[in-house]
Amino acid sequence: QIWIKEVEKETEKAFLLSIYVRWSDKQFARSFWFPKSVCQVREGSEIWDVESWFTNRLCAQNVFHGYLMKLV
Repeated sequence: QIWIKEVEKETEKAFLLSIYVRWSDKQFARSFWFPKSVCQVREGSEIWDVESWFTNRLCAQNVFHGYLMKLV
């Protein structure tokens, strides 16, 4: 599950989502593209279900100064 700040854009195949992430103890809002095929949208909710393999890959690709990105 991920906590959505906002849906910035939507295409036929993907969402550009602003989501809350953290490195170490600091929290930020960052934007990432999420394929619709990995998302289960909950209308009217700020929390969506996303395939764990995709979120794991996203976190691993966004290491910052040795800190693994974590989804809030």
